[in-house]
Amino acid sequence: MNFKIRFSNIFVMNLLLISLAFAMAFVNFFHPSFKTGPLHYTYVIWALIALVRSITYYRPVYFAITKKTVLNITDEYIDDFLSGTRYYWEDVKEIYEKNARLYLILYKPEEHLADIGSPIKRFFARIFYSSDPDKTPFIINIDLVNANLNALLELLDDYSIRAESKR
Repeated sequence: MNFKIRFSNIFVMNLLLISLAFAMAFVNFFHPSFKTGPLHYTYVIWALIALVRSITYYRPVYFAITKKTVLNITDEYIDDFLSGTRYYWEDVKEIYEKNARLYLILYKPEEHLADIGSPIKRFFARIFYSSDPDKTPFIINIDLVNANLNALLELLDDYSIRAESKR
């Protein structure tokens, strides 16, 4: 089953904050009162804020513009296109939802750290990886998925039960 991106309040707010940071950098660079004194380089701070937020949020914006699938769930795998990761059902031990995120606990998580699509997320996952299931680096942001949460969780339960019965 394919799911598209959802224009949630958080998504729209992040877009507005990125736009605001770029606008503030532009105003601070060209406004005459910022040409001298201690406020002269505040545009650099605003530009860095806008750049960092744009880098971390470019994939959801790309998927929103192109209207591509964000999450694909089949009887074989869960494909998270936002993070570029595919989770096969035979590798998934447990899935739980908390704070609009799906946390996946895998049987052999060490083997899957290299499968994380984003190099930045992969780097931090390797640094902060622990065998504690509550601190799993395998997370799917379902706030950006256009689906009914209860129906999505039921679908995931059905597929996980089918995968368990095949073992």
